[in-house]
Amino acid sequence: MNILLFLSTAFAEPTPTGQVTSAISYNRLGVSLVGQYGTHIPMWEKEGNALFQNTGIDIVGEVNTTPAFTRTGMRVTVLPIAVLKLQGFANASYYFGNFQTLVGYDTLGENYGTNSEMADYSDSTGRQYSGMGWTAGGSSTLQAKVGNIVFSNTTGYSTWNITTPDGENGVGVFEREKEIMVALENDTIVENNTLLLYQIDQETDKFLRVGNLTTYRHSMTAEDTLFRTGLLFVAQKNPNKSHIVIAQSYIQDRAFNSPIVPYVAYAYKYTL
Repeated sequence: MNILLFLSTAFAEPTPTGQVTSAISYNRLGVSLVGQYGTHIPMWEKEGNALFQNTGIDIVGEVNTTPAFTRTGMRVTVLPIAVLKLQGFANASYYFGNFQTLVGYDTLGENYGTNSEMADYSDSTGRQYSGMGWTAGGSSTLQAKVGNIVFSNTTGYSTWNITTPDGENGVGVFEREKEIMVALENDTIVENNTLLLYQIDQETDKFLRVGNLTTYRHSMTAEDTLFRTGLLFVAQKNPNKSHIVIAQSYIQDRAFNSPIVPYVAYAYKYTL
């Protein structure tokens, strides 16, 4: 096919897309604001076929800002069919050197502890720095809704390169977003998120979803694992606004080794 003809048909009528998500969490205390904005390019859609509705490519710029760090970059999402989503991303990071970033550790197997324990360690050692880094990776998501049952499974793979701060002779740091130890200069994180929810329909475009969210992350070089499972609750008041509550028990974690110590988070998502 002539390439100009392909481009004129496949990339017709792009539309703006984006979302803003604010979140706060505890016991891993954190506050974040994530913004994405770009364009949706409709492709592969077939009228009357539920598997080929809203398919296409999203190309967005994104910013993730917290009191501890900021990240900026690009993300490409490909939805070739409604049940499969593919993503690729690349981000540059700047760590402010506060809220336990960046804190150096002599070995990758050290127990960094809770937030307060990390603060005590950084105060006593002085090994807390500002710094730079980058990350790039991708993920695949299988998703489906059958009746009132919603299922999603996302598997991700990312490379992390955090530059060793001047004066630091250690080999690893605690990465606050991923909540695990990563090796300085180069590490790889594999992760999986699985959710199974029951949807309670209310008025048009309004619903409640409640069920289970299981989170798994593992750094390949530092060999640190985070494994949590528990409740996920979603309340959508209209197509643009959602409230999300997470309450998970720690199954495996260096700092939290009791399932009765919960990870709790609340997020508000506004879709443009």
